[in-house]
Amino acid sequence: MYGVLVGAAAMVIATVIAVGIVSVVTGWVPRWERRKVRRPRLWGYGALVSAVGMSVFVFLGPFDDALSSRTVLAVAGLAVWVLGAAVQMTARRPGRTA
Repeated sequence: MYGVLVGAAAMVIATVIAVGIVSVVTGWVPRWERRKVRRPRLWGYGALVSAVGMSVFVFLGPFDDALSSRTVLAVAGLAVWVLGAAVQMTARRPGRTA
């Protein structure tokens, strides 16, 4: 069962990475986010940062050991994921005009 969950998580993370790369390169955003996102490239960078945080948490996190050095990696992964989510929220706000 653990392998199935890890496989599902890997597929979700791969999808987020793919959408992030497409958003950075082309400016495309998924349909459910199009009305909200004002800066699609910044949103894509936030998706990539979030995917890195998710992958560190899932694949290097504390699921194998109870209390170990992996707990620090899990907390760092969560912090990076929150940072990516903050970047994505920033992309929803209109940018400054020079």
